[in-house]
Amino acid sequence: MCKSMPIILLFITIAILVALTLVGLRLLHTGYSEKSTPELALAAFFLLGGAATFGFDLVAREFLVDSPEWQAGFRTASNLASRVPAPAIALFTWKVFRPTERWAAQLFMLIVGVQLGLNVHQLWTGGHPAPIGGPVFWVGVGTTVVALGWAMADSFSYYRTSVRRLTLGLTTPIVTDRFLLWAVFSGTAMLILIGKVTTVLVFAADAPFTPARSAITAFQSVVGLTCITTLTLTFYPPAAYRRWVEGRASGQVAAS
Repeated sequence: MCKSMPIILLFITIAILVALTLVGLRLLHTGYSEKSTPELALAAFFLLGGAATFGFDLVAREFLVDSPEWQAGFRTASNLASRVPAPAIALFTWKVFRPTERWAAQLFMLIVGVQLGLNVHQLWTGGHPAPIGGPVFWVGVGTTVVALGWAMADSFSYYRTSVRRLTLGLTTPIVTDRFLLWAVFSGTAMLILIGKVTTVLVFAADAPFTPARSAITAFQSVVGLTCITTLTLTFYPPAAYRRWVEGRASGQVAAS
């Protein structure tokens, strides 16, 4: 059985990585131009936590099979980059949803401290990833789940509040829809993480792409496409989508 990813899944994965890179670069430009911390945090989330983490892992698996040293280096880089999403998304959530809450600042600092400690531990032990299923592994996964869950919960809470404000004319349909999209994005990002954890727990890093493994990868690809769609609609909604959101909201307000 060939170890390579099925070609259709490979194309989907590369398309997702390209989209993450383009959105991340645009957010980086916006954040740098406007000196805006939330945009810079999201740029780090997408460029390092998304494109670099999955991109380095993809290169190691598909293109460096005959170069063990390079493969190990790319996998180390992928693992180190995977520590970025939790602090980045936590920083965004804190600054956007809870800028004056002391507990939010403390939770952000805790997440940063944990992920920084995990990277130091990895480098101290020779750059090798922590054993799968061990305490360090679960601490890293758990911290990222907490950060994404926090983003999803706060965004959905703001969405529900915004729906009530919309009926009173105190907000706009696009802003209300954006909160829902971001909640969906955060939730699907958690599903991608769960899929990746399932893969590494059940299959060896270089195990063949059996039907079972291909099914998990296909699921991750579909969820990844959902992530990219909601991400694009959140920050760069096309005119047709904006008109649809506004028309739907007008109908709902009139019905109420």
